[in-house]
Amino acid sequence: MPEVAKFTDSTDIIQVKYEELYCFSFNPKLDKEEREQGWKLVDLSEEYNRMGIPNSYWQISDVNRDYGVCDSYPTEVYVPKSATAHIIVGSSKFRSRRRFPALSYYCKDNNASICRSSQPLSGFSARCLEDEQMLQAIRKANPGSDFLYVVDTRPKLNAMANRAAGKGYENEDNYSNIKFQFIGIENIHVMRNSLQKMLEGLSVCKQGFSHGRGCIVFVFSHL
Repeated sequence: MPEVAKFTDSTDIIQVKYEELYCFSFNPKLDKEEREQGWKLVDLSEEYNRMGIPNSYWQISDVNRDYGVCDSYPTEVYVPKSATAHIIVGSSKFRSRRRFPALSYYCKDNNASICRSSQPLSGFSARCLEDEQMLQAIRKANPGSDFLYVVDTRPKLNAMANRAAGKGYENEDNYSNIKFQFIGIENIHVMRNSLQKMLEGLSVCKQGFSHGRGCIVFVFSHL
């Protein structure tokens, strides 16, 4: 892979190789000790404290200790205070890879939050009371909001096709006070192709700079 220029606050340029970046170097087939080292790259507790968590609406939960609920989540996750362990575990059983809704970002100025999860195992008609309660707990964690946006990043056609495999998306008839929307990001194969084009574009820019020429700005539809 070509090198990429990393700009620091002092405007110095540090040359690093793409393969050295964590997003490219990560190997999921690691033993437990090596896998846990990845969680130490960022101090999650410090990061959530910076956002003002925990507070009167959100708390830390050890329901995933020893990765007992979801093996791709950290052992400590942040969830609404009203979400009991029973609700969290029940919600996880209704989500692909047991990735229940967990807090990713919080704005302490207006109590707005962003939670992430995998797609529900809704199929054509299945529902889960605990999962519905989990989303309501998230909505109530922001007392200034009357509804919850549920955003599915896939194209609608892809999500509908997944229903045949027992997966799918949230049914607005089953979840109170939610507004559902698809974003339309294509599948992993299309995204990898876009990433490859971006890397090729960066390589062209680098060559242009090295020869004293300007850089063309590339715009990709999926990035």
